[in-house]
Amino acid sequence: MMEATPDVKAAAEAMNDRSHGLHFDVTVGEDELEDGTLSPKAQDTLLKNGKDGSRPALGLCGCFTLGFYQPYFNVDTIDIQVRLVRALVPFKKDPAFKDLALQNPDAYGPFWLSATLIFCMASCSNIASWLDFEGEDPSKWSYDFTYVATSLTMVGVYLLLLPIILWSVGKYLAVPLPLSFLVCVYGYSLTIFIPTMFICTTPSDAVDWVVILLAMAWSLMFLLSNIWSYIAEFLSKEKLLPVIAFIGTTHLLWVILLKLLFF
Repeated sequence: MMEATPDVKAAAEAMNDRSHGLHFDVTVGEDELEDGTLSPKAQDTLLKNGKDGSRPALGLCGCFTLGFYQPYFNVDTIDIQVRLVRALVPFKKDPAFKDLALQNPDAYGPFWLSATLIFCMASCSNIASWLDFEGEDPSKWSYDFTYVATSLTMVGVYLLLLPIILWSVGKYLAVPLPLSFLVCVYGYSLTIFIPTMFICTTPSDAVDWVVILLAMAWSLMFLLSNIWSYIAEFLSKEKLLPVIAFIGTTHLLWVILLKLLFF
């Protein structure tokens, strides 16, 4: 443990001078710095962690603290690689994606996968439009920026709205279906659509439909293999089939809408 350097203390005093009348002070204690960085104690204070590293109850306003989101980004490169492989190869087990997502659901993978897909949908749809342009003067073709907003809406509906609806159905049926688990599963199910967007830039409309529907079937198989195996423990067949039908129908409609809007 090192004492705060004179430069750091001088900077704190300068900030206090400038903040006169703003009702806050900056202090640097001996236990708040360690080799020029925040000590674990200061980090725990910022993230609202307990002494044992656990998360305390954050209350209604907990979503406005860093500590609320910390567990959902508590993954490393190996964790992300394993989950991506499970998303691309749904048959691969030991461990199954469901077990990984239930034990430690993450938002890191779904966030970057959705952001990448939004970029790919907007850019690839414009590339496809350029390749399909039949005018005599190619300079008359222009980039359509509305694809960005449309792709953002499409991915937002898929990643957030559908899991929330499914979570609400689980609440109604008394199924302990965590929303974080659903967002994680739906987020990683987008993986197969990223390379699909590049293939759909081909001028052939038939190829686009075949590739889109294959990606839909592959992604749906990943969704059902993880969600079905979990909720089947709590629901009878009569109640299980409508839930599965909802997942399959909404997934199919989303993919068809994706094809019609972008390619």
